[in-house]
This record gives sequence, structure tokens and C-alpha cells, in this order.
Amino acid sequence: MLNTEINIAIDKKVEAFKRGLLNEALAQCTADQQAFFHRIFPGGVAESKLVGAIELCERTIKKNEAGRKAL
Repeated sequence: MLNTEINIAIDKKVEAFKRGLLNEALAQCTADQQAFFHRIFPGGVAESKLVGAIELCERTIKKNEAGRKAL
């Protein structure tokens, strides 16, 4: 039983870390991009979709940076 409790605690910490990464990445997106993100995930991001959501934001950030360099 103790191992299960430890696993649950670790899973919660990992999820919190992922959500922190997502919040940091989303903050680097434009307001319009953030609004679009919230339309894609209207009820919030499920734990199983966190990695994909982070990757989406990171791709968007890279495109934004590439666009700035092109100017």
C-alpha cells in the first residue's frame, strides 16, 4: 500500500511539473494563439494530453521566433 501512495504522490508532482512547463510555454505565445489554444482545449488539458499540448506551444514559439528573425 505504501508504494501505491508513493506512486500517486510522484505522479501528482510530475503532472504539476508538466502543467508548469505548459503555463510557461503558453505565456510565450501571443494573445490570439492563447485564445486558439483554449478553443482546442476548452475544458482544460487532460493529464494524458499534457505532453502534446506542451509540444504544440513549443512549435508555436519556434514559429514565432523564426517569423521575428525573418523581419
